[in-house]
Amino acid sequence: CFENCSSLETVQLSSKIEQIGYRAFRNCTSLSNINWPNSIRKLEGQAFINCTSLSKAELSPSLEEMDGSVFVDCINITSVTVNDGCAIIGENAFCGCTKLKSINIPNSVTTLGSYAFNGCKALTNATIGNGVKLISNYCFENCSSLETVQLGSKIEQIGYRAFRNCTSLSNINWLNSIRKLDGQAFISCTS
Repeated sequence: CFENCSSLETVQLSSKIEQIGYRAFRNCTSLSNINWPNSIRKLEGQAFINCTSLSKAELSPSLEEMDGSVFVDCINITSVTVNDGCAIIGENAFCGCTKLKSINIPNSVTTLGSYAFNGCKALTNATIGNGVKLISNYCFENCSSLETVQLGSKIEQIGYRAFRNCTSLSNINWLNSIRKLDGQAFISCTS
């Protein structure tokens, strides 16, 4: 739709739009301002990949699903608001968002995809809601500033290399609900 429109700075979305399509704003490197109408229910894959001027994503309260790689390499995103109602945060959703500082995953999220926050080097804390049962493989890998993780009460499994290279990780709550800890889940967590 607007893929590779490198001069596009602002997007005013209609309140009738329910879905943002695959690669809709991919490589819109000047895009810095988006209004998020309450009508948006789904963000398809790579919708905002490499939108390097975006600094925040205040997602629609009606958002139910975020496909894979939606915000990959949006290197200036510092804050994300995922509202209760969203069920799926897809693979690589925020991978490479190197300035993202914190994330609060609401209780409605049941699926947290592999690599979802991989390489978010400024991320210092993550709160994972009670709907998530699995921290997927590589989910928080290479989040070198991550200090604190608050796990939801239903976490049953922490995937392969889920927290690999989280060298600042010093505080994580362990729950009786955890049944499986996959290989190298915390390898190179030196704190």
